Amino acid sequence: MGTLIVGEDIDLLVLMIALTPSSSDVLLLKPGKGKYAAQIFSSNQLRTSNVNLKNSILFIHAVSGCDTTSAFLGKGKGKFIKLLEKCGEVSCIAEKFDETDCTQDELFQAGGQLVLLLYGAEKSVTALNKCRFQRFNRALARPKTEVKLQTLPPTSDALAVFKIITDFVEKTRFLARFDFPSRRQLPPYLTN
Repeated sequence: MGTLIVGEDIDLLVLMIALTPSSSDVLLLKPGKGKYAAQIFSSNQLRTSNVNLKNSILFIHAVSGCDTTSAFLGKGKGKFIKLLEKCGEVSCIAEKFDETDCTQDELFQAGGQLVLLLYGAEKSVTALNKCRFQRFNRALARPKTEVKLQTLPPTSDALAVFKIITDFVEKTRFLARFDFPSRRQLPPYLTN
């Protein structure tokens, strides 16, 4: 007998895919709202439609925007999942973020590579600023079209902020190995 979950939050679907064992099938009923009909999702069906999805779903959920992270404007979860289906490199990038011995620089490079893939950069373009410049010029070339800077890829400086975040994650992973007397709270220099 299977399990049926009823809910509207996409987090339920993400957790269902990531945590349900292959031997089980969990169904999610997303009730209809307005012009949208009710939908039923099956954890087994979603996993078998994309073999890399189970291993990458938590990463995709985090980088595409969730309760604790910002999203790239106009690049939702669907775009990331389509990219995962189309491009095997996304799985390798997701795996890189799961490696406990991965360096900050490797995470920074992987993050930059993901952004280039997300914005459809040509293979010859390996720098975010060049990708942004090309996208800006393309947008300028379209007649009577307003250039919306927020839809362009982030700059390498913006990705540097991402590097700071990965540095924090790395420190947190390291500190999690130790049992601090105050119920595993992080030291003050990491919380300020």
